[in-house]
Amino acid sequence: MIVCERQKLVIITPPKTGSTSLHRHLIAAGCLPVYSPDPSGKVSKHGVVVPLEYVSMEFRVAVVVRNPYDRLVSQYAHYCNWLTSQGRAAPSIGQFCGALPDDIVFGWTLAQTLGDIRWQELWKLETLATHLAAHGLPNVPRENETWHLPADVLLVGDVRPAAERATAMDRMIFGY
Repeated sequence: MIVCERQKLVIITPPKTGSTSLHRHLIAAGCLPVYSPDPSGKVSKHGVVVPLEYVSMEFRVAVVVRNPYDRLVSQYAHYCNWLTSQGRAAPSIGQFCGALPDDIVFGWTLAQTLGDIRWQELWKLETLATHLAAHGLPNVPRENETWHLPADVLLVGDVRPAAERATAMDRMIFGY
């Protein structure tokens, strides 16, 4: 989570939504990092508990989301990298989509991560520059990207129905 006091803005940054770049560049621009519990209870930059002081000061809350198919593929690539760093074999994309690991980074949808958070602004990663500019914040370059094939190449054939089930709630809630 990032707090931009001058803009009276709290930005919730779930995993795999450009959070590393947002934190690096907005903090360098004078915003504050806020670590709070995520849905698993772990305190992290991906926290979703907005501190009461900002709620009482009437800060606007923005949540950053990402195309659910692209986020799913990014989660998969991240998960495979993590498994191989542990000396473990990675599943196929179909196995991953069909049985998402029960983990905040690898298996939780944005809807699950955000839960019943109330927000005033929905920022799609694909149009992030527009949202930042509207608040007088600098554009943020894409960093920390893991190379992987695009979703429209990976999520085809037998994998497509599992990917559709895994992303259905996010596509409906966030308009993708």
